[in-house]
Amino acid sequence: MHLVIAKHVLWKRMRIDMKNAEFYVLKPYLDRGNVGNVGILVIKNTEFVSDGIQTWRAIMFWSLGTDPLFDEEVNVPLGKSVDYVAQCALDFLTLSSGDTDSDYFDDYTPEQLTWRDEHAEAVGALTGEIAKYRVV
Repeated sequence: MHLVIAKHVLWKRMRIDMKNAEFYVLKPYLDRGNVGNVGILVIKNTEFVSDGIQTWRAIMFWSLGTDPLFDEEVNVPLGKSVDYVAQCALDFLTLSSGDTDSDYFDDYTPEQLTWRDEHAEAVGALTGEIAKYRVV
C-alpha cells in the first residue's frame, strides 16, 4: 500500500515519469516498531551521462501523504548497477553530524535534521544489503 501511495505522489504531484525508476522498501527497519513511516527509496535513471559519470535521482519518502524527505542527484561511474546506485544514495542520505563537515547540513530542513538525528544511523545500516529491498 505504501508503494502505491509513493508512486501516486511521484506521478500526480511531482510529475515524475515512472520509466527507469526502481523502488526499495526499507521493511526491516520499519518492522522494528517505526510505525507510521514509509521508508521508500526511489532510484531513477535521469539518462544524463557526462565524462563517464551517470546522474541518477534518489528520492526518499518517509511519511505517507507528504512530499519526499529527500530528492537528490547521485553521480556514479557509468555502467554501475541500480543496486550500487541505491547503496551510494543511501550512504549519502544517511550521513550524520560526525561523518562530514558541520556546514554540510546548513541547507537541511528542520524535518531532514530531525530524521538525520532519529533514523539515519539505523537506516544506514541497511546499505550493505540494499538489493534485498528492491521491489520488482
